[in-house]
Amino acid sequence: MEVSYLSAGKQLPSSNKLIPLTPFYDDFGIIRVGGRLKNSILPESQKHPILLPKTDPVVNLIITDYHLKLLHAGPQLLQSALREKFWILSARDAVRRVVRRCIPCFRNRPRFAEQIMGDLPEFRVCPSSVFQRTGLDFAGPFLIRSSKGRGSRNILSATFAFSFASQRRRFILKSLAT
Repeated sequence: MEVSYLSAGKQLPSSNKLIPLTPFYDDFGIIRVGGRLKNSILPESQKHPILLPKTDPVVNLIITDYHLKLLHAGPQLLQSALREKFWILSARDAVRRVVRRCIPCFRNRPRFAEQIMGDLPEFRVCPSSVFQRTGLDFAGPFLIRSSKGRGSRNILSATFAFSFASQRRRFILKSLAT
């Protein structure tokens, strides 16, 4: 449908998905992507890449050729290289399909290791009373300089760890006396 509109020199319907690409026929009868790069110093093939459908067998051959020339490149590199000359509709899907069907790439695809999780410790799965499993950790003394007056004083830090709720509470102490 798009070909008949463009060959007749008519505008595409406003609901057409190719409208944002502003396609046009070049001097050789090839549909190219328009754009705002007419005054750029880039080569013509980069300013106005050739517009191709994603399901055409020729497109699959072009993608496969680039894939082999780039030494079995991944989808991102392959798509980037193709964009220098071609604008493939839904290029990401077409490129991923070709890479997935490549037998050497399939054989060399890394398998991600899955770690087997260990058993939970007893204190995490067995019920216990509230303060039966509580940890206490002291740190210090820390020399603190007061903003009022002269001198400094020592403080201690106490951390209580409650295993039943996976919580930690930190307190600042002036001395070890209770």
